[in-house]
Amino acid sequence: MAEIAITSVIGKVVDISAVLLVKQSSRLNQLQENINWIEIELRNIQSYLKDAEAKKSESHRVANLIKVIEDLASDVEDILDKFLPQIESHRSSSLIRNAACTLCYVRTCRSFAVEIENIKQRVNEIDRTRRTYGIEDTNGSSFNRFQLDPRGASLHVNEPIIVGFDRQVEELKARLLSPNLECCFISIVGMPGLGKTTLANKIFNSVKENFECSALVCVSQEPSIIDILKNVAEQVGLEKEKREKKLEANLFAFLQEKRFVLFIDDIWHTESWDTLRLGIPTDSQNGSRIIITSRNSDVRRYIGIESSLHLLEPLDFENSWELFIKLIASSLTKGLEDIGKQIVERCGGMPLAIVVTVGMLRERETSDSEWKWVLKNIGQDDQDKCLKILALSYKDLPTVLKPCFLYLGLYPEDHEILAKELIHMWTAEKFLQGIGDLEPEDVEEEYVKKLVARNLVQVVRRRFDGRNIRSAESKIQHIISELYIPNEIGNLSQLTCFRLEVSFAKVPCAICKLRKLQTFDIQECNFVDLPMCIWKIKELRHLLLCKIRFSSFNWGFRSKTAKLNHQLEVSLPYLQTLVGIKGEKLNPIWLRKFPNLKKLEVLYCPRGIIEELSHAEPISAKLESLRLRLSFFGHDETVRLDLSRYQNLVRLHIDYPMKKLPNADEFPPNLIKLTIDHTFLEEDPMESEEITQAQNPETWI
Repeated sequence: MAEIAITSVIGKVVDISAVLLVKQSSRLNQLQENINWIEIELRNIQSYLKDAEAKKSESHRVANLIKVIEDLASDVEDILDKFLPQIESHRSSSLIRNAACTLCYVRTCRSFAVEIENIKQRVNEIDRTRRTYGIEDTNGSSFNRFQLDPRGASLHVNEPIIVGFDRQVEELKARLLSPNLECCFISIVGMPGLGKTTLANKIFNSVKENFECSALVCVSQEPSIIDILKNVAEQVGLEKEKREKKLEANLFAFLQEKRFVLFIDDIWHTESWDTLRLGIPTDSQNGSRIIITSRNSDVRRYIGIESSLHLLEPLDFENSWELFIKLIASSLTKGLEDIGKQIVERCGGMPLAIVVTVGMLRERETSDSEWKWVLKNIGQDDQDKCLKILALSYKDLPTVLKPCFLYLGLYPEDHEILAKELIHMWTAEKFLQGIGDLEPEDVEEEYVKKLVARNLVQVVRRRFDGRNIRSAESKIQHIISELYIPNEIGNLSQLTCFRLEVSFAKVPCAICKLRKLQTFDIQECNFVDLPMCIWKIKELRHLLLCKIRFSSFNWGFRSKTAKLNHQLEVSLPYLQTLVGIKGEKLNPIWLRKFPNLKKLEVLYCPRGIIEELSHAEPISAKLESLRLRLSFFGHDETVRLDLSRYQNLVRLHIDYPMKKLPNADEFPPNLIKLTIDHTFLEEDPMESEEITQAQNPETWI
């Protein structure tokens, strides 16, 4: 984990370097030099860590060296956390010119310099130890075997490949659809990695249309039973009011009258089931069914009768080899078959082990030596086969991907995560900066694809263009559940992501002191007062306002004299996402201030916004997604929407009254998805010759 700690510290060192880039005395200039030296040395250490991690299991001395590096990184982070806020506070204070305040500032910097000198000595000692143990240099490259794919290609699989389960699928489906009206349990039990969830999910999806309602939930080791029952209630269609009060009783009564099928995945403890059954009837006589998966046979015996058991066994070699071939596809050459068969044998019939191993092989060169390396490192021990392969898969990750993968550990097991939210978190943590013309979000989207390709992240759903919708906070996220936010929030100088989830709130002007804020998200709020200075937080990249149609936000704290000042100087050069903004609160000329804008959604879109978007010069050459909702000007056909100059615009959602669509040559030339809502079209646009001759986009009407 040392490289992850080093990555975090380097980010903080860069921050403090920026703070100190001012004209200072010669003593404080020395402080700047020491900090720069620390950054360079930490990057050098980082470049060695990949080789060091590879040798960790073979050498106790190398393992000890890595532990020393981890301790160093932790101590440096503590020092930065202690002194950086103090230095920033002194520098930003209006009293800095005061002699006493200046003296305090100098003392703080001196104390900091002393700490850095101590760190410098420890870094030198690490460098000496590293040379002594002969750990090879990796030429400073943190992109070991990591190449960005300019085509954005990735493996697209709509459903997991299932091998060896055909007979079991048909047998279990027959039991679920049996005319026997007694409530029937199916308990799929087996050790981790055998494919319990995959099998159960396949069966559940194939039979759920035969029932009045259905739900799929995961319990896991430390469940929140109330949240699980709320999830079930929402999926089966229980009214919102009945989900808020007396949830268990209302859900039980609702399901008692329905023929339902539930898939309850990964139950660890009998206590969890005892609580769940308060909201789920288990003795109905109408043919309802419950599918359960568990790695614990005691849970199965406790829940259902012996006939409900379906014990999952490892695959035989024939089915294991078939699964391997289907996954590895064209990467398997005739010369590699023998090695491939040895690899499959060592996977022990565990589908998860095979899937993860194939993920490793696909990301390596297709050569005899590379495949033999995987074979050697899988080992021959029968104990914890799957766990060892998972550990090897992590070890084989490029250094830059390791912190991104471990970051998923902050989320509960089997939790669905929006890929875009995950990317925002990675960006805020500075796991990677932009490369060349690519923004961090563009590079980190490739990270998601790499983790998917290695089968370490499972895609639940994909977007219209095949990208990942869902794949799994620390100081970077601030979720507030109360009504008035305190002014002290302005003291959180390191905050980069702010998310608010309340019904009513007033955001103080102090939030504009958060100079490092990158994401501001109030989508889940109903009514929010915002300060106008939001438009001046220069580092802001994602501004997500109220997404509910009848929710609102107010600029200037509802003051009687507070009106939108169209002369306000807007400065958001890095803004990529602007969602939920109401047209009357957006000066059309501001759109020219967002050169990096990729996604725009405007509610109650006025004439001026349409005209600005249709201007000869696009508001942003990077715009990819545009949604215009509920225009004020109604049926005014003199206002035409012309997006023909937006080369990168692939998703368009028109949601306002119009009698006629734009002409074919007014649509974006590379449009992939077109959605049309709430229009008064006088003719079917799909019968239009112009539309037929267009780019043949996917169209939702």
